[in-house]
Amino acid sequence: MSMDNFSIIKIEGLNYSINEKEILKDINLEIKKGLFYSIVGPNGSGKTTLLRNISRTIEPPKNTINIETKDILDFKYKDFAKILSYVPQNTSIDLDFTSLDVVLMGRHPYLKRFESEKQWDLAVAEKSMKMTNTWHLKDKSIKTLSGGERQRVVIARALAQESRIMLLDEPISQLDIHNQIEIMDTIRLLNKKYGITVISVLHDLNIAAQYSDYLIFLHEGQIVSLGEPDSVLTEETIKKVYNLDVLMIKNPINGKPHLIPKSPRYSGL
Repeated sequence: MSMDNFSIIKIEGLNYSINEKEILKDINLEIKKGLFYSIVGPNGSGKTTLLRNISRTIEPPKNTINIETKDILDFKYKDFAKILSYVPQNTSIDLDFTSLDVVLMGRHPYLKRFESEKQWDLAVAEKSMKMTNTWHLKDKSIKTLSGGERQRVVIARALAQESRIMLLDEPISQLDIHNQIEIMDTIRLLNKKYGITVISVLHDLNIAAQYSDYLIFLHEGQIVSLGEPDSVLTEETIKKVYNLDVLMIKNPINGKPHLIPKSPRYSGL
């Protein structure tokens, strides 16, 4: 990894509570430009809440999250959308838009009020759809697409924003294994080829280890471990965070760490 990667996001002392219940506790984190980060941890550990704070979907406390040294609350909406895009967990779209219409929604930050998309916006949308292998779906209703196709269209919409940072909340949780790998390959390509900084919430630790430059382990609202997969994906960390015994091996294909759960209940079967 290049030493030229500077901190594009800096979080200092982020706390967040809902109804007096602490969800995030003293989060301190630096995200380096152009790298792929996965936020992992058990259900209820604060992963989505952290992502929603960074995306301003929920408003973080003042002076806790900076992007390129500027407080995220100081950005105007359209200026912020040009820097950061967000793909939420729920990508269902109820209205009967074509896939191209959905992707063109990503051009909204660049349009004036009541202004229609220009040829350049259409060109950006086409490029985004070709990058995500969805251009052939441009005239199809978003409601008729499979889960994997719809997910790629929503990622294309985020790409059409031409942002430097992409946040994804469980982008593969509803997909079969073929579509999971296809989506992760697409995201990793965007990260490596185009330098987009990626922060993704993932549940599958083996997939997170395969695709990520860094893993961020959250547990009970706190960062308990952060580093490259080889250094932080350990039997001790998994036991601490998930209360689960595992066997760690090296993936024979790519050499990445790979965990195999130990089930005491069925170990003899």
